[in-house]
Amino acid sequence: MKKNSTRPQSPKRAAARSKGPITIGLDLGDRTSRYCAVGDNGERMSEGSVATTRKAMAQKFSGMGRCRIAMEVGTHSPWLSRLLSKLGFEVIVANARQVQLISASSRKNDRLDARLLARLARVDPQLLRPIRHRSERAQADLMTIRDHKSDIEGLNVTICGDVRHSRVARSDIDGLAALGAGEIRICGPAALLPERSEFPGCRIIDDFDAALANCDVVIMLRLQKERMQSALGLAEADYFAAYGLTEARLAKARKDALVMHPGPMNRGIEIADAVADGPQSVILEQVANGIFVRMAVLAELLGDR
Repeated sequence: MKKNSTRPQSPKRAAARSKGPITIGLDLGDRTSRYCAVGDNGERMSEGSVATTRKAMAQKFSGMGRCRIAMEVGTHSPWLSRLLSKLGFEVIVANARQVQLISASSRKNDRLDARLLARLARVDPQLLRPIRHRSERAQADLMTIRDHKSDIEGLNVTICGDVRHSRVARSDIDGLAALGAGEIRICGPAALLPERSEFPGCRIIDDFDAALANCDVVIMLRLQKERMQSALGLAEADYFAAYGLTEARLAKARKDALVMHPGPMNRGIEIADAVADGPQSVILEQVANGIFVRMAVLAELLGDR
């Protein structure tokens, strides 16, 4: 009688043998991580261990072709999810605390967790309550706010400008919502605003003055001049009159409101000089924090070299 082999097998060989797509579950550890690959019908095709380093992960999983990889959110999930995404995988980062099958399991161990991640991701990724890691820029923005406000929970934040095309704005909104911001307001010309269904938890306001009322943080976004002219048909002076942040407009926000901008700024179009260089501006600090966050990411990525 032929016994089932429990010997670790290469996920690349499993992918080559499989007639359909495979799904991989990764249980991440500080030194080693456990993986399990399942086929299209849920059968276990490959499992084993891999060092939790950039080099080892790339060697283990590169060249497999596109497949789905699920992992729990944790210390290593930010850099590893970016690495695997660049290798062409669909990456699911699971919020394990909200998944009862994982958080409440009485049989928890690395091997079983990897198997469970793979099986749930194969059936429906939404079962894992997936999250999106914030970009380095968004982490710098949130770090800057916390430096001055200590806590983001309950803060009213206004984001003004080209939200539709801004990856920074989307990451900021995800992070602010996750950290319990009070009200997130989105403002700008209609042509530069996202669909309301994209951010159901945000309030979209056309009038910039109304959007600034009693807000704690104002985040201005860079506007590409060619987009302003082609999509909006507005002159620079007209845009500034409607959506530029001036001292008079800033007075509608709270007295200790922070002024932020991801840079580079178009002075006199998005923001007045007196505001950009004024006492409520934390823009230079925001830029410096961006450097520190990127240094931390590089140190994590290169730590195994």
